[in-house]
Amino acid sequence: MLLKVAKLLWYLSLPVFLGLAIYIYIYLPDNITLAEGISTSKSSFFYLLVGVMLFINFAFGLISNLIGYFPKILLFVPKKSEWTASLSARKKLARQMNRWFKGLLLMFNAFLIVFGGSIYTLNNPDTIVNVQPYFYVVMVFVVVWLLYYPFAFKNAPESE
Repeated sequence: MLLKVAKLLWYLSLPVFLGLAIYIYIYLPDNITLAEGISTSKSSFFYLLVGVMLFINFAFGLISNLIGYFPKILLFVPKKSEWTASLSARKKLARQMNRWFKGLLLMFNAFLIVFGGSIYTLNNPDTIVNVQPYFYVVMVFVVVWLLYYPFAFKNAPESE
């Protein structure tokens, strides 16, 4: 159930990210500061942010869709022999893995949302929201999600 919720939230994170990226692009000054001594144009930042998001989501999405076809030796799941025992078990593994990867992508998208928000607050002196603590919150969620991996795959499908 948690994996299905994560997949749904991943779908919702995409328009939220794009909305935030467009909002940042509209309201940032033409030249922005990324860090002390590092600056760029807002259009370069926008395209870099969207490009990173698209690349990460496409790459991990591709891996998650192809994982059911990986050789047994490349699969790192608990009870590997049960997950690869039959074609139906492999399909269930691929579906489970796809959902788990969508949750991981949700964490990456949340990180990019917080990163974009921090660049916005850095370059907009009128902003009163401090987004820096959210980096730690997102990192805690990433660690928890990575630790959830063995539990997501501990119940292998019934052999037929």
